[in-house]
Amino acid sequence: GIIPNTTAVVKAAVKDTGCSRLRVVAHVGFNDASKRGAEEILDSFRDLNSEVERARRGTGVDLRLSICSIVPRTDCGPQVCDSIDWINKRPWKFCESIGAEFVDLRPVLRSCRAPLNSSGVHYTKEASERVARRIFEHCRYFLD
Repeated sequence: GIIPNTTAVVKAAVKDTGCSRLRVVAHVGFNDASKRGAEEILDSFRDLNSEVERARRGTGVDLRLSICSIVPRTDCGPQVCDSIDWINKRPWKFCESIGAEFVDLRPVLRSCRAPLNSSGVHYTKEASERVARRIFEHCRYFLD
């Protein structure tokens, strides 16, 4: 899947943290999304959510899952961008169905001069800071 070894990811998140509440944030990159179908992406999210639920029941830690939108690249044609928009609509509904939260990163990146660096794959410094701030703001109420 897109998220390799979800069991290890979640176990590492809760191991020896001493925290009573944790949030797992899944951020799938455009390259992964463009190479895989929507169902494979959703299957990875399902697997991760199952592990989050299992860890919550097994550890007593209030563990929650958030899934970030997939940010379209600017160097691809409209067909690929339309496909990414279609995929972004599915996790929103999927998140609602399993009790996870969807974090839409697209609004914070629209106002960036250039959200992706010259590689066309990675965020610029400005975009990285905006994404980090958005994810922090999303998680802050949970951490208070």
